[in-house]
Amino acid sequence: GNPATCLVTDQRGVARPQGSACDIGAFEYRGNGTTAAYIFSYSGSPQTVEVNQSFPSVLKALVLDQYGDTVPGKTITFTAPSSGASAIFSSSGTNISTAVTDSNGIATRSEVSANGIEGAFTIVATTSGVASSADFQITSYDTTVPKSILIVSGANQYTQTQTQFSLPLKAKVQNVL
Repeated sequence: GNPATCLVTDQRGVARPQGSACDIGAFEYRGNGTTAAYIFSYSGSPQTVEVNQSFPSVLKALVLDQYGDTVPGKTITFTAPSSGASAIFSSSGTNISTAVTDSNGIATRSEVSANGIEGAFTIVATTSGVASSADFQITSYDTTVPKSILIVSGANQYTQTQTQFSLPLKAKVQNVL
């Protein structure tokens, strides 16, 4: 854009132009931010995983500054619960691991496995200077534990004591969600 016809501020209130020319977009792109203001779950939530197995999707957290620009080089701490249904990060062998945001402000944590306890839990990603967290909703399940019993046939029958039902009672046990 032409600096002579450029608006004084963009939609966020950021002064224009930033550099030698006015940005032609809805806001003036300032480039990579330096101070983290927000952290979001970018990818990997929600997901479901079998106990003692690797997560099907990697966890990605996005860090932005107060103007919505990405913040590279920021250390993100991913923390799973310390007890109960949880996860283990292969990079640390514990429930806590770190990753650094790339040039797009994204921190990626791969090679995460559910522990041996079934249940729903949250992995929290945090970074210094940001009060909020990025939350990853995870549900782990155990295929060796029955989840439901379904009536196949023989329901709604009545009979006298010591007398057989007219139809056999059949049920199906399922061990999947």
